[in-house]
Amino acid sequence: MTPARRRLLVGCGLLLIAQRILLAGQDIRWFWDSQAYLEQAQQPFDWSQIFYPKPILPSLIYRLCGVDQGFIVMLQEWLSLLAWLAFGAALFACFRSPRARLASGIAVVLLVLDPFRIGFCDVLLSESLNDSLMALLLASLLVAFARTGALRTWATASAAVIGTAWLFARDTNAVVALVAIPTALIVWRGALLRRYAVVAVMAIVAAASVFVLWSTTVVPPPTRLSFQSIMAPDFTARMTYSMMDNLVSRVLPDRDAREFFVEHGLPQVDKLVAIEPEVGRNRQAIYRDPAFDPARIWIETSFRSVWIKWLAFHPLGRISDQLRHSGQLLGVAKDDYLGYMPVGWHTRGAFGKKLSLASYDVVFLLVLLFVPALYRRRSEPLAKLAICLVVSGWVGGLSAFYGDAAEVGRHCYGAGQQVFVAIVLVLLLAIERLSPSAPPSPPA
Repeated sequence: MTPARRRLLVGCGLLLIAQRILLAGQDIRWFWDSQAYLEQAQQPFDWSQIFYPKPILPSLIYRLCGVDQGFIVMLQEWLSLLAWLAFGAALFACFRSPRARLASGIAVVLLVLDPFRIGFCDVLLSESLNDSLMALLLASLLVAFARTGALRTWATASAAVIGTAWLFARDTNAVVALVAIPTALIVWRGALLRRYAVVAVMAIVAAASVFVLWSTTVVPPPTRLSFQSIMAPDFTARMTYSMMDNLVSRVLPDRDAREFFVEHGLPQVDKLVAIEPEVGRNRQAIYRDPAFDPARIWIETSFRSVWIKWLAFHPLGRISDQLRHSGQLLGVAKDDYLGYMPVGWHTRGAFGKKLSLASYDVVFLLVLLFVPALYRRRSEPLAKLAICLVVSGWVGGLSAFYGDAAEVGRHCYGAGQQVFVAIVLVLLLAIERLSPSAPPSPPA
C-alpha cells in the first residue's frame, strides 16, 4: 500500500470516529411527516403509493428497514458518511495539486461533520436520505467529468440510476433536474447532444421529473393514513395541502394578494380570512367543514395556476423575497433547523458547530470569492458543472420556498446544500489553478 493510500485510509478512519462521537447520545426524532412515512411503509405495497402525500422513496427505504426506527437512523448515519466520502474521493479524482487536494480534504471533513447534517441523520424525515443521494449523484457526475473510457460510462450510468432515485426523494428535485438539463445544454452550447449516452440520461431524468411533478396533482385511492382520515377524498393530492398553506399563510394576510385572488375567482374570502393561520384546528375547517366546500374545491382546481400568475406578475416582490430569505435558499438558515434536531444534539453538537461551513458569515465570504473565481474559470468543465448546480439549485430552492409556506427552511435545505457544494467546487478549482504546475483541465 502506498503512503498516500495509507494516509487516506487513516483520514477516513478518523472521520468515522469523529462522526460517531458527534452522533453519540442523539435520540431518534420524529414528526407529523415521519408518521406519514412510517404508516405508508407499514401498508402492503401498491403502486398507487407514488401518489401518496409524501414522496415514495423514503417510505420504500423504511419498508426495507422493516419499519425499525433504530435501523432506519443507523442506515441514514452510515449512508451519510459513505456518500460524502464518495464525494470526497471524486474530488480527489478531479484535482491533482497538493494544495487543492488538501483543501478538498478539509471541505469534505467539514461537510461530513456539519452539525445539521449530523442532526438530520437521526431524524425520521427525508432530509438525510435526500442529502446522501445528492452527494452520491454529485460524486458520479464528478467522476464522469474527471475520467474517460469505461469509467466515465459507468459513472454516467450511475448518475442516471442515482438521479432517478433522488427524484423520488423530494418533489423539489424534479424542478432542479428540469432546470439543470436546459442549463447544461446552454452552458455547453449543445456539445452534449453529440454524446448519445448523455442524451439518453437527460431524456430518462426529464421524463421521470415530469412524472414526479404530475404525480403531485393526482388524487390517490384511499390512503388509509391516519392524518388523511379527516380529509375530503378529493383533497388528498400531494400538492393540495401545501397550496392551502400558501393561501392561508401568504395570500390571505396580504391585502393586494387577497384582492388579486378574489378577482381570479377565490370564493368565501371573508370566511377564510376569519381563520387564524396559526391554529391548526381552524385551518382544518377548510377541508372538514362542508360550509367551506366552494373554497376547498377552488383550492384543489384553481389555486395553483392563480398562485403562479401572482408570483409572475410581481417580479420585484420575488427579488425582495430572495434577498430576505437568501439564508434559507442557501441552506444555512440555522434557526429553521434547530427545532428539528434530536435530543442530545445540542450538547454533542457543540464541537460540530465550530466546524460548520454553513454559517451566514462564512457563506457570504465564500460567495464573494466564488463570483470572480467562476468568471475566470467559466470555460472549464467543472466550472460549467458548477453553473448548472447553482442555477438549478437556486430555482429548486425557489420552488420549495413558494411551493409550501410551512417549514420553508427545511424544504429548501437540499437545494441550498447543492448550491453551497457548487460554490465550494469552484473555489477548489481556483485553488488548483493557483498551483504553478497546475495540470490541464479534465476533458469536457
